[in-house]
Amino acid sequence: MKKFLILICCLLMGLAMVGCGNQTTVEKKVLRVATTANFPPFEYFQPNSGIHTGYDIDLMRELGKNMGYDKVEFVNVNFTKLLDGLEAKEYDAVISGLAITPEREAKAAFTKPYITDGLTIVLPVGTKLPNTKDTLEGRRVAVESGSIAFDWVMGHTHASDIVVVGSTEEAIKAVVEDKADCMVASKLAVAFLLAHGFSDSVRLAGDNVLVEDKIAIAVNKENTVLLEKLNKELENNLQTSKYKQIYRTYFGSIK
Repeated sequence: MKKFLILICCLLMGLAMVGCGNQTTVEKKVLRVATTANFPPFEYFQPNSGIHTGYDIDLMRELGKNMGYDKVEFVNVNFTKLLDGLEAKEYDAVISGLAITPEREAKAAFTKPYITDGLTIVLPVGTKLPNTKDTLEGRRVAVESGSIAFDWVMGHTHASDIVVVGSTEEAIKAVVEDKADCMVASKLAVAFLLAHGFSDSVRLAGDNVLVEDKIAIAVNKENTVLLEKLNKELENNLQTSKYKQIYRTYFGSIK
């Protein structure tokens, strides 16, 4: 009887060891990053391939790889809700052409800027007006909801009407379709769209910018470890050939 019990115990131990052996799969280290994928060339979604692409996307993948993550997983979120989800810890970081502002710094911690952009006015082809806020006075101005452009136009101009849309491309279309007299948006984003189909209809008001923007990655204020890692990676490697190559892919020669 004792031999039988010993045999049963040995069999159970063996099965337990086999079960443990089947649990050897190592969980991948994933960095969850939120973005709003309608802001080329920073981030946009390709329906045919089902992938996110753009400068921010490639940059974040490279940062994640160099920080030791097995995968960077992107979550598409409405632009106005990005920082709310970050506060709720629904994801680890936000990269979405996000300019640093005091209002946004109240809700999240920001890395050092990884690119400089600025706001510009876009006019119909044939319209010659300066790239200054005086141009917006008494005119219908299209802007993206929740953007820096929206905040700036609301706070610094006396437009006759503010046409609020969902993206930079929609703002350009509002000008093309005469739903707005002009628009205000990121100069880099507008330059990309002009090079990809809108140059016959609209133009930049000038080479200058209305206001300069510092673009950075946002993390939850409590996640100081991730913030430190991102800052270290940006400081050490942003000027390396790999990161410069990513820049050139979307913006041309290094400025």
